[in-house]
Amino acid sequence: MHQKNIVNAILTAAMLAGFCIGCAKEQATQTDEKTSGHLSPQDFHTDTPARPMAVAETASTSQSDASATTSTSPAPLPAPNDKTNEWTVDAMVGQVNGKPIYASAIFKGIGEEQLERLGQSQPRLVFRSEAERLIYADLRSRVTNAMILAEAERGLSEREQLGLLGYLKQEREKILANFGAGVAAKAEDELMKEKGHGIADELEARRQQLLTQKYLRERLYPKIYVTRQEVERYYNDHYDEFNPKPTVTLRVLIVRDEKTADKVDAALAAGDSFEKVTDEYGIFRAPQAGLMDPQKLDGKLSEANLLSWPQLNKKIQSLSVGQHTDRTKIDPGYGWVALEKLEGGEKKSLQDVYLRVEAGLRDRKFNTLSRKYTEKLLENGNYTPIQQMGSALLDVAMTRYARPQ
Repeated sequence: MHQKNIVNAILTAAMLAGFCIGCAKEQATQTDEKTSGHLSPQDFHTDTPARPMAVAETASTSQSDASATTSTSPAPLPAPNDKTNEWTVDAMVGQVNGKPIYASAIFKGIGEEQLERLGQSQPRLVFRSEAERLIYADLRSRVTNAMILAEAERGLSEREQLGLLGYLKQEREKILANFGAGVAAKAEDELMKEKGHGIADELEARRQQLLTQKYLRERLYPKIYVTRQEVERYYNDHYDEFNPKPTVTLRVLIVRDEKTADKVDAALAAGDSFEKVTDEYGIFRAPQAGLMDPQKLDGKLSEANLLSWPQLNKKIQSLSVGQHTDRTKIDPGYGWVALEKLEGGEKKSLQDVYLRVEAGLRDRKFNTLSRKYTEKLLENGNYTPIQQMGSALLDVAMTRYARPQ
């Protein structure tokens, strides 16, 4: 059971963190009949009208996406309209596995509010650089997810499709209960407020997540094995990480004259906190009320020499957390020290952290396999080159969101 939990945690963290719920609606309305034919229409109903796909005979490939196979490519984007930019968010910019990718889906995934804010607050060149980063990250994630999902859908048996349908019905009931107290209209409104999409999109996102998890678990996880030698080597190489030295945090109160020292003693005797008194009278690190940065202890506190005043160091060695020294004559003036914190120093053996280290190493291997697998999918994939789509979308973003020239 523990191993299964590790599997699910790794799969979810490594491959699904970049999953874009905003693209779910586009995929839900155009799912391949072979895969979605067994699903109930009410589970994946959408009010978004179908949009025509612009098709060209060939698609150019960029140097960075030279291996991408493209059966369809978008028609050139029309010229800007001074009165409205609606064409920019409805235009088809490419395809993946024969399914169109629209500018509106990309900008929704990134967040139009974010783009508008960046466009109005940053110079055009700065905005262009940031928009390019966001656009290409979204495109790479979108294309990769679509490729993996297609592979997962292709391998579903009839029994698994029926099981998926049952799972989605259960998830729909959970959504209605959690967001709408059983009322579909209320759940739809609450989902739109919280996540920016409705029931259909939420179900599609969960469908994709389940299929992707199952596929990656079956495809990659059996190839991952972590030996005891690997765990031991990592533990020894990172010994200080698991056996950190303790740290001590001090607060130091220094005054110059005896009259002020008397006031300090009186305030402390009256019950004022050491921090308050230090803030009022102290001259050492006054902006921080005498608080020092944490210091590592090489040995025991009873043997430590943490300050440049030997008289105070000797008294610090016998303090417990929360205690402070009495008045001590130093050069110049008088001093007190409080022990604010004493943290760390807990020793952890290999046995204590074995499962944690093993999970981390397994996670690394999974990420490596995932990258290689993704690269292979993209090499043989059917999609418009990312460079081509990104260039078109960047032009749209500059026209729609950037400051005027």
